[in-house]
Amino acid sequence: MTTWQQTFSAAFKMHCERLDHRSMPSNKDGFDGEYSELLLLDSQVLRNPDEFFAARLGSNAAKNRYPTAALPNESTRVRLRPLTKRGDGDYINANFIDAKKLFGAPFTYIACQAPLPSTVGDFWRMVEDTNVHYIVMLTALVEGGRVKSHRYWPATIHETEIYGTISVTLLSENIRPESTYRTMVMKSGPHERLVQHYCYTG
Repeated sequence: MTTWQQTFSAAFKMHCERLDHRSMPSNKDGFDGEYSELLLLDSQVLRNPDEFFAARLGSNAAKNRYPTAALPNESTRVRLRPLTKRGDGDYINANFIDAKKLFGAPFTYIACQAPLPSTVGDFWRMVEDTNVHYIVMLTALVEGGRVKSHRYWPATIHETEIYGTISVTLLSENIRPESTYRTMVMKSGPHERLVQHYCYTG
């Protein structure tokens, strides 16, 4: 075990020992108290579907570019297929937008945070899970000296990059003064499809 793991393990053991003590006359211990707090939090989330609950979980916070801004609403957030039976790995900073309801357009689209280095795999999982064929990027990779997006496609034509379990090959690239149009093919297991990428850099 590393020093950090030993320190964390000792702190967790002490925490559990504190929770194990029962108080009278209720005969409840700290575990009962923590469980009651979780039930209360769960009921609050169910009553308020726009709570940014998943976005603020410690396990998901690092997947947000900004800690308090541009978080996905719980009621409309995109849920990825979980990576485990416990439901781990379903979070991405993205929301479904009902364009028909809002703008009279005959489709639903996804508003998504530009990928971080740690979320590129999640981004392509979302493209796969939600059957996306068109990606519109409204930022450059770097603007005003600040990184706005991690590059999530291969750098050169005919190059293939692997993002988690998905491979992406850049087939063509048409660079214009204020925009770039790319065609890519993504493969996930035996399945593959074309994805059109429109990047507006102006």
